[in-house]
Amino acid sequence: MSGKLDLVIEQGVKFQRTVQIKDKDNAVVDISGDTFEGQVRKRHNSTDTEASFTISITDAANGKVSVTITEATTDGMDAGEYVYDI
Repeated sequence: MSGKLDLVIEQGVKFQRTVQIKDKDNAVVDISGDTFEGQVRKRHNSTDTEASFTISITDAANGKVSVTITEATTDGMDAGEYVYDI
C-alpha cells in the first residue's frame, strides 16, 4: 500500500493528522493487530532522521491512524522541504 500526501508542518506547533489506510481499489483496510512507524528526512536517501511520527491506531476496522509530531520536535526542525514515510 503506497500513496502520496503532501504535508505542511509548522515549526513549534504540534502536528496531527488522521490518515485512513486503503488498498489499491480504494477499499478501507482493517489494520487490527498491525503496527506503524514513520520518519521525516531531508532526502529519500538520507540516513539521518529529522523527526519521528508517533502513530496510534484510532479505528482499526476502518483503517484509521493518528499521526503526530510534538511541538518540541517541530520547533527543532529547520524550514525547508522534507520527505517522509509511514
